[in-house]
Amino acid sequence: MISDGNLVKLELKTKIVRCTYKQVFITLDVAKRLVAERIQFQDGKEYPVLCDIRNILSSQEQARIFLAGIGSTAVKALALLTNSFTEPMARIYLDSYPQSIPTEIFTREEDALVFLEQFK
Repeated sequence: MISDGNLVKLELKTKIVRCTYKQVFITLDVAKRLVAERIQFQDGKEYPVLCDIRNILSSQEQARIFLAGIGSTAVKALALLTNSFTEPMARIYLDSYPQSIPTEIFTREEDALVFLEQFK
């Protein structure tokens, strides 16, 4: 199952939701839209989620607070797929905002999927 919107491409493969973000600056409004779209895509079911954040340009603090809290709705575990630009942002996010679900940062998709397998 695939949904390709303006901000994110969502895929459900092997019981893992993959969110591939497009080039976007994440404001609180954008974060709310992204979460609502993902929850609707998941049809109320909980899944482990792989978020490919390599194209995210930046994010507002209010958006990060929202994502760390309500943004984890229907997420069993979260893997953040980063690159050299987004990895520092992801580390600050994890260090600054307590996560209510298992969350890890990865630079290789294969490693992220191995982490998420245990939460299926």
